[in-house]
Amino acid sequence: MPLNDTTKQSLVNHINQWRRIGLATGSSDKNATERFIAQAYSIVGLPAPQRFVWVKSPMAGAVAAAQCVTIFPSVSQRVWRKPQEFMTKRLWGKAHDQSQIEHWTNIDNFITRSPLMVVRDNVMIPICQQIVDQGNERNRQARSSVFVSGRHSVSNLSTEIWASALSGMKAVLTQKELRDIGGTPSWEKITEQLQACGYGSMDAIFLALLDYANMQGLNLTDISGIAGVAKNAGLWWPLKDICIVSERPKVLALNKQGQLHMEKAMAVEYEDNWGVYALNGKTVTRDVAQSAVKLHVD
Repeated sequence: MPLNDTTKQSLVNHINQWRRIGLATGSSDKNATERFIAQAYSIVGLPAPQRFVWVKSPMAGAVAAAQCVTIFPSVSQRVWRKPQEFMTKRLWGKAHDQSQIEHWTNIDNFITRSPLMVVRDNVMIPICQQIVDQGNERNRQARSSVFVSGRHSVSNLSTEIWASALSGMKAVLTQKELRDIGGTPSWEKITEQLQACGYGSMDAIFLALLDYANMQGLNLTDISGIAGVAKNAGLWWPLKDICIVSERPKVLALNKQGQLHMEKAMAVEYEDNWGVYALNGKTVTRDVAQSAVKLHVD
């Protein structure tokens, strides 16, 4: 049975809410974020982290996570992924029990085909790809010993990025822990962290269906912690005893087609000046973006 107009309008409102979350900019509510992270740990039976490493960008977060995971094991699978998998199974199990498989399939398709996909395709993927691309470029250059020597002149990462990662760790780790995490992480270790994090505000596409089903009375409350984080912060790395959290971008610019686009500046920019240059949905170099005058990239 097709969705009726009332359900469609309810879904449009819900999608628009999660799209705003996915495209949100500005400083995070740190108190709320830490409270929801504690809840996410508690839901899966883990003690809440006692310390939070706040950084200014996903790049700084991936660097800090690659460092910290050497002594604080990742619990991302348990805290972030498993609740979503379990609640998804519960959703479809309840849909089956209530003979509503077709109804919830139609809702799932409605969300999947909605403008909410902009968050995944046009924002999350380019941001993650930028981290990978910088790693590939860095592998072609000499390694730095910034964390060992204290120098900050790293070829294709700004001083602010390394400072954000290091200052965030120094704020909460002991001197012994800082020594134990070792020197500069390899780029392989940094990019691996994209598979071991929650995507915060960019979890919108993953959480929208489960959140809607929970609102409709299907009792999918195990996502409440990670949904709360999504509404308040950027990417986050759940580790045993500590959690690394990145701020949301300060700038996120899209064109009328919902593609990342900004001439002469970053289309996505964070407080440590890391981000993504893009024209009409295509990532470009800084030089291309800054020389663009109504340039359209095919």
